[in-house]
Order: sequence, then structure tokens, then C-alpha cells
Amino acid sequence: MATLIKADGTKQEVQPNNGLDFELEELQRFVDGYIEIVNLRNGKILVVNEEGKDVYPVNEKATDIALSRNAIFWWDYICGDVLLCDDEEVK
Repeated sequence: MATLIKADGTKQEVQPNNGLDFELEELQRFVDGYIEIVNLRNGKILVVNEEGKDVYPVNEKATDIALSRNAIFWWDYICGDVLLCDDEEVK
């Protein structure tokens, strides 16, 4: 099971339509656009909108997660809704 972390700080548990792994189209719907993967190096990933910084507000929770895993630079940040999931949940 994955967690959708919305830019407003709310969280929602979600699962793939097929019960196993997310299809590209599902991921794109969650983040509202083309995806980019942020590897957290612990078997987890953040699926983010690759153009989110141009459109969406900062996602403080997702940014904190990425920073705590040294997955982004200290000055960087993540914007928009983000999907936190196991890396094997993404095709």
C-alpha cells in the first residue's frame, strides 16, 4: 500500500488498481502530470510531478522525507502531490 501525500499536508492510503503495482497512467493521475522518481535509498520512492515546481505549492512533508534520506540537496524542495511507495510497486 502506498501513501498519497498532498501538498496541503494531508495523507491518503492508496493502492494500485490491479492490486500489485501502479501503471504509468495511475501515477500520472496522482501527481497530475509527467512523473519523476526520487529514490529514497531504503526500498521506497517518491513519485513526483517532474514540472511541479513551475505550478504547485511546496509539499513540506514530502520535502522533509526526501531531505531526511539525503535524496535531494539541502536547498532543494518538492512541490505538488506526491506518492510514497515501495519501489517494486511501480512498473
